[in-house]
Amino acid sequence: MKLWIAPYGVDKKPNGFLIKFQSQDFRAGYADCRPWPVFNDASVEEHMELLKNRKLNALLKRTIFFAHLDGVAREEKRSLWPNLVRLRSHFTLFDLAQLSSDDFLQKIREQGFRTLKLKVGRDLAKEIPLCLRLGEKNWFRLRLDFNGVDAEPFLKKMSSLFLSQIDLIEDPGVFNQTHWLQLESRYGIKTALDQATSFDTKSAIEDKAHFAKIIKPARENQFARAQDVITNSLDHPIGQAFAALQAQHSIERLGLQTRDYGLQSAHLFEPNPYFAQMSTGTAYFQAIPGAGIGFDELLEREPWTAI
Repeated sequence: MKLWIAPYGVDKKPNGFLIKFQSQDFRAGYADCRPWPVFNDASVEEHMELLKNRKLNALLKRTIFFAHLDGVAREEKRSLWPNLVRLRSHFTLFDLAQLSSDDFLQKIREQGFRTLKLKVGRDLAKEIPLCLRLGEKNWFRLRLDFNGVDAEPFLKKMSSLFLSQIDLIEDPGVFNQTHWLQLESRYGIKTALDQATSFDTKSAIEDKAHFAKIIKPARENQFARAQDVITNSLDHPIGQAFAALQAQHSIERLGLQTRDYGLQSAHLFEPNPYFAQMSTGTAYFQAIPGAGIGFDELLEREPWTAI
């Protein structure tokens, strides 16, 4: 097994790295490793050292898994996207001030987005007026991410019209089965667990399959159920492409896409040549040209360093 890495980041400080993987079965397979402090991951440098010593933690195992998929497909000169289904995504909005712009909202509607994901729960004085105004438009289904903050003070201030538009609320407080079920009953909404939060999601998911789950393929090998949402990890476009690939496999098993996924994130990043080869101006993820996962020429030009 031979390995190369190409770190990426801002101001020479890497926040992740691509890998090039060669085995006895193929000459090159590519994937991404993007650690995140919110997941309590080790640093980028520690991950690179683990890889150098051929020791794989859970995140690196997923990286090698995807690199192997890619390498086999490239060796056979075939794409991993032969029968791409229409993968529709929600639109993630971090700056809630944009909710006051009808032109902005109309633009993303015209791109095919029908679900908005909003980060809420930390500044109610600013969030509530903007969200109430959005609810009056009735243009989108809404996915609210509370990131472990108690959702009830926010939900109490919302109109019945706004509540009727909610598709999911993610992590509406520290996990408590009784309280979350009460929220669902009281407000007529569905709750979802995201692995990024600080509580023990593993036992919660095993014991309480009622709740929807936010699945990040970069971190876990799990197909989506009808109530679940697959999202990328806001990682490199290579990692985002593999998240879409696993989303396709889930939809093939389900027979249809039952919820909008979180696969379109280019608007949250600086311009990038990889995003230029992806369908970034639409709600629908589309096949990427090339063998394997795609991006052939860009990957060949990366400054690879053997480890």
